Amino acid sequence: FYTTARFLGIPGFNQRWWWIENITRQPEPGLQRLQVLFSRCMLRRTFATKDADGNPLVVLPEKRIVMHRVKLTDDERAFYEEVHARAKGRVDAAQQRHGGQAAFLAFATALEMLTRCRQASNHQNLAIAALQKKLGIDTVGPREPSPSTDAA
Repeated sequence: FYTTARFLGIPGFNQRWWWIENITRQPEPGLQRLQVLFSRCMLRRTFATKDADGNPLVVLPEKRIVMHRVKLTDDERAFYEEVHARAKGRVDAAQQRHGGQAAFLAFATALEMLTRCRQASNHQNLAIAALQKKLGIDTVGPREPSPSTDAA
């Protein structure tokens, strides 16, 4: 949201130091400040909103769910299980750390970890860089033999 506020030139909100001090470091009051700001400058449209003729503003196609079941190899399953265990640990830690005061931070962590698990189930390379950074995984997946062990 900071980049939007900066682009719009909203006084106070467009200064990085102010944003960090009043929004980032104070999650609960920061969220309230953002709600006040955005309630003043944004229109809320819902799926039930109608135009002047009574037609819905948003017309969506019918929802369609397609499920593909994929069998993972043993290495892929082990990788996924490792990612899942670490992601679950991060989500649990976020919930304990933030409690009910800033549950949206724990929720954001949960969504991010869910994304990492989905990436891991698609292909390891999609998730490796983010996993190394976010979850502290040094090496992920099946280890490649090092040149020194091949010679032995």
